Amino acid sequence: MDRKLIAIDMDETLNEYDRSFLNFLNKNYNTKKSDGSLYVKEDLKGYNIWSIIPLPEGVTDPWEPFREFAKEGYLSKLDIKPGAKEAVSRLSENHNLMLITNRAYGDSVLRYHLRKETDKWLELKGLKEHIKQCIFTEESHEKINICKSIGVDILIEDKLDTVESAAKEGIISLLLDQPWNRKGKSKSPEEENQNIYRMKDWNEIYTFIAERYNQELK
Repeated sequence: MDRKLIAIDMDETLNEYDRSFLNFLNKNYNTKKSDGSLYVKEDLKGYNIWSIIPLPEGVTDPWEPFREFAKEGYLSKLDIKPGAKEAVSRLSENHNLMLITNRAYGDSVLRYHLRKETDKWLELKGLKEHIKQCIFTEESHEKINICKSIGVDILIEDKLDTVESAAKEGIISLLLDQPWNRKGKSKSPEEENQNIYRMKDWNEIYTFIAERYNQELK
């Protein structure tokens, strides 16, 4: 069996970024909804958090909360998605795994902390030995261009636009189900493109890839 090249996204694909960041906002910036309740992950119906949560009072730079979140070391403490470590370990036995993440955003200080904390997190979670390369991008279109240029066979991702673009390029695209990638269209993304498969969790991701490429399930 040929080893496939699998590209994996980071935030909210491998880790539980949003719950931690929302807790950080609620605690440090007192972000609350109009009814006084706290924001939770299920409130995030889009990718731009400031289009859902008003910029905290007194904050003029939208990157400030992200910068503080990274500088204070929260990124290396993020929980890993259930089943992700086991799935990554098993997949790496038969395939080549790499990380492509849009963590090259913000100013130079933020980028420095993003890279440092990403590397630390991979080490702490025992993923570094299984994921041989990590590429940082700023925009989603960069991720697609990289996938095309290096011959990625499978993309595991939570951002719908990225998955749709990858699928159009013939890349098998596994969309990890999240509140922000559920379209209100009459047709679901997977109905619109046969290369898109919606996955509920990492156990389903592992099973799909193993069965598609005739691996023995473990």
